[in-house]
Amino acid sequence: MRLALAPDSLTQRYRAASQGWQRRMSDLGYAAAYRDILDQFTVDGASANAIMDVGCGAGDFAAAYACGRGRIDHLTLVDPSVEMLQIAMARLAARALHLHGRATGIENITVRSVQDLILCAHVLEHTADPILALERLKHHLAPGGRIILVASKPHWCNWLIWLRWRHRSFDPGHLRKMIQAAGLDCRTDSGLSRGPPRRTSHAYCITHPIGELPC
Repeated sequence: MRLALAPDSLTQRYRAASQGWQRRMSDLGYAAAYRDILDQFTVDGASANAIMDVGCGAGDFAAAYACGRGRIDHLTLVDPSVEMLQIAMARLAARALHLHGRATGIENITVRSVQDLILCAHVLEHTADPILALERLKHHLAPGGRIILVASKPHWCNWLIWLRWRHRSFDPGHLRKMIQAAGLDCRTDSGLSRGPPRRTSHAYCITHPIGELPC
């Protein structure tokens, strides 16, 4: 089964929201929550030379990773909205030695090499087949590499978000089973730390089953 492309209407909504997106994510506490979860999962740069942020938006997740970790060797940013991607590229230009952008959805990513670390926040909710989307991420992950996934969880606050974005929410136990069905291992998972992210989102540290790295 082929993943559907991101609907044009969804991409258009993100395009329209691109100006001011970074400020809103910061005001709502997502930027800080991303930094906290990366620290909690002890994600450092020691073994992550190639990093990809899938559905990067304005680059909040990649920026959270780069905070306090020095310059990234190879960083690939992926987003179907050209406007969002341009903002993220400009924001992270000084944080990566080699910066690449891909204006595409998760189903059409092309990169020259596998990634040591894949960041993916609030993307799975918009895919036609979440298990296939996870398999696509696995395809780009080096043995021993990690995926840090953030996805919406059931909470009444997500009904308010749904009114605009028509996204799905995943019970953490069910999402762990989908991760396993995709041939990946969920090493640990956790709620986010503060404010709206704590109520709306859940994070997962996922590893390639061959040559796993500890989380």
